[in-house]
Amino acid sequence: MIGLKEIQENYEKIVVWGAGGTFENSFSGNMRIDYLVDSDRKKWGQVISGLRVESPQTILSEDPKKTAIVICSNYWKEIIAEIKGTFDVYMDVMIQPNPFQRNVMYKSGFSLFAEDALVKGISDRYHIDILHYVDIGANHPYFGNASVLFYLNGATGCLVEPNEEHIALLKKSRPNDIVINKGISNEANDGKSLIYYMVKGIDTINTFSKDVAENYGKKGLQLEEKKIEVICLNTVMEEYGEKVNYISIDVEGGEFEILKDFDFKKYDVEIFNIEKGDDRCNQLILNEGYEKAGETPSNWIFVKKGLIHEKY
Repeated sequence: MIGLKEIQENYEKIVVWGAGGTFENSFSGNMRIDYLVDSDRKKWGQVISGLRVESPQTILSEDPKKTAIVICSNYWKEIIAEIKGTFDVYMDVMIQPNPFQRNVMYKSGFSLFAEDALVKGISDRYHIDILHYVDIGANHPYFGNASVLFYLNGATGCLVEPNEEHIALLKKSRPNDIVINKGISNEANDGKSLIYYMVKGIDTINTFSKDVAENYGKKGLQLEEKKIEVICLNTVMEEYGEKVNYISIDVEGGEFEILKDFDFKKYDVEIFNIEKGDDRCNQLILNEGYEKAGETPSNWIFVKKGLIHEKY
């Protein structure tokens, strides 16, 4: 999250990427913008809302330290890949007060396959209040994140992320959340330091799993190793201290190790969003009184039994 005044004072230039209907239908005119950028060649040279549309190449001439890029497009994943981390990048909804004035609805998701939107839809439909969450493997505070949709709707939570490169941005962008720069494992490893395998150029698939890391190596990916302190999920829940309604776990192969010692009886969590792949996780959560409420190519969504039946 960044204040409207702050972004205008901190950057000499503000460039909005996305000159389509999303921008035209939402921009209020309350933010200084130097020009627009769009990947559609047909729009280059056009003037929209008084702003000239340039090609993405135009950005290359700007000073990355003095220029902010604000994404106002549903194709943010592709845009982020094209920018490649050179500039400070913000989603339109990260700016408060929001000069684009779009409501954050459950149909808009931030996570890879919109798992957060599915969870939001379930919670709205069946009146499951998500006031507090724990996001394990939070990574970036917005891009691909599984909890920011709830943050933008007023919920708060605990973000657990072992990659220290994301910590400063997590704290800056999510000031109402608690950020823990550690990894998560089982109770036996609570307080210990484990090897964290970091994939060069693709930090979204970093892992504590040696088996997963070895598979990365076989595929030709370059790995770096670093020892990171880990804690167990029960410790996170105890230290956070709030009644958690939603837990997201995305740790590239360590999900079962995290959940096998979790105290499901003590911590009455309504919804889990778990990266899928290890069927032991699937069986464990089903055996603990949950039912599978949704599935995407990468995740399972579990809801406590009895909560998603129609109530008349």
